[in-house]
Amino acid sequence: MSKPFPTPDNCPQLIIGALSNVNAQDAVTAFARASRKVKSNPNAPFTIEDLTSALAEIDASNRSSESGLRYSIPANPNVFNSKTTFTMNGTSFQFDSTLSDIDVGQIDNENKESAGRVFLAGSIHQLLQWEWQLAADYARACLRLSSNESERDEALNVIAASFAAQGEDLKALDALKKAVEGEWNLALQANLALLAIEANPQLAIEHMSYLVEGATSATDKIRACRTAINLWQSSQSEVTGSSDQDDFEPLPRTFLNSIQTIISSPMISEETFYEFGKFLARVDGVEFKKSGSLEKSKFANSPSGDLVKARIESYDQWLKRLVPVSIGRLETCPWIHDDIDDFVRQINTELFEANPPAIFVNLAFSLLDDGLDCSNRIRIILRGLIILELHNVLKEDTQPSDKFIDWLDEAQRAIKENRLGLDQEENEQLMKLLHNAGNRLCQLVGNALLEEGRKIQPTVTAIQSRMSGFFNRLNAPRAEISKMSREVVGWCQESQKSISKAKSLSNDAELNQVMANLWSSIEGMRKAVVEYRSF
Repeated sequence: MSKPFPTPDNCPQLIIGALSNVNAQDAVTAFARASRKVKSNPNAPFTIEDLTSALAEIDASNRSSESGLRYSIPANPNVFNSKTTFTMNGTSFQFDSTLSDIDVGQIDNENKESAGRVFLAGSIHQLLQWEWQLAADYARACLRLSSNESERDEALNVIAASFAAQGEDLKALDALKKAVEGEWNLALQANLALLAIEANPQLAIEHMSYLVEGATSATDKIRACRTAINLWQSSQSEVTGSSDQDDFEPLPRTFLNSIQTIISSPMISEETFYEFGKFLARVDGVEFKKSGSLEKSKFANSPSGDLVKARIESYDQWLKRLVPVSIGRLETCPWIHDDIDDFVRQINTELFEANPPAIFVNLAFSLLDDGLDCSNRIRIILRGLIILELHNVLKEDTQPSDKFIDWLDEAQRAIKENRLGLDQEENEQLMKLLHNAGNRLCQLVGNALLEEGRKIQPTVTAIQSRMSGFFNRLNAPRAEISKMSREVVGWCQESQKSISKAKSLSNDAELNQVMANLWSSIEGMRKAVVEYRSF
């Protein structure tokens, strides 16, 4: 498992923690600076892709102020002041000045506090410049100068991050243990838990109670619970080597009860209700149902409440309700659509592989059959991929349901009309996939109808034979001939509709000609018996 705190292999977490504490414009500016530095430094500890991923994660979390599990630098944004200065020997210093040559012991008492703040800001600045040792040195200078508890805690936080970035896990833990001895700070507590996940998983679990019990405001309580859940998942994955929660040690009863209290609180959003309700349904479904906290919630009968109740019953029930509940609620319940998209991504990943298990084709079919729309790129990709895999799951010469034709037709129209607002290159790439799917669908439909036509042809021949000549017609069983003719004509008409619809989805000229010839052959069969339908 990758480390969830800043190390040379995982510095984007440090970037996320740092950028998440500044406004959007400052985050973009910091990203631009870091990008230039990565390009100019062949030994940079991370890549442009890492930076992009970090910024995307920050953007994705903007919908909720209740952040999850990440290392925060600074843990307390109020202590970072880039405008603070101090003067020594007639020279003014600020956070980005060269501070390493200053003899801290020579700073007079009048300037000590302001100098401490400058060194603290400088330590954070150097940390984001990947100057781990210099950042730690500046932070230690802050400890010598400042008497402010919040500033000293932050200096210890920077020292911990510097140690962690250099692989000194235990030293990093020691620094943060000192930091959390002071005023309660959720970010610092979370940082300690994060550092403990790999170095001391048991400490991480024990620390969960501090995260939750120490929170005072409703927002902090929610953030603490979310952090504790992520902490439990990360630490248990580290201990068990598994990502399956069925393999994890159970959560403390007191912690689960705290989440139940949040569920019934009138102060939370529906999104938070859904997140925690779904979690409890997964790990503590029986007790959650007994507790009555779900029914006490103002969201009990909401779309999210519907899904939480389904998840208590079983994962299959939740999955069965997921798409139907989401229909028409893209704007009002985006978190439900996020769940759908996460599931679609997993299926797409499997369908991209050679010979994927049939279960993923079946899951894709279930989503589409439940009404999954074409509102984004990955949902459109799903339609193409499932059709490209149909030949692996259908019995030989079995005709695909017309549903597949309708699903692919809707996807192609969405791209042709540019409903997603994609650029030309993206539209062309998606249309290439959908045309490939259309070609495959044409082949499957054509092969199935050709084989079925061969089976029906003897019936057509028999009708023609029994209706040839005066005496044959006179003695022919009228009811039987009429019934047989109606069945043949009905098959011909439905088959011709399927051919026309499937043919419109293909861009293969040769294949389209074959389908046109098949349509003509079926038309010949229809004409041969159509006059006997009312015989």
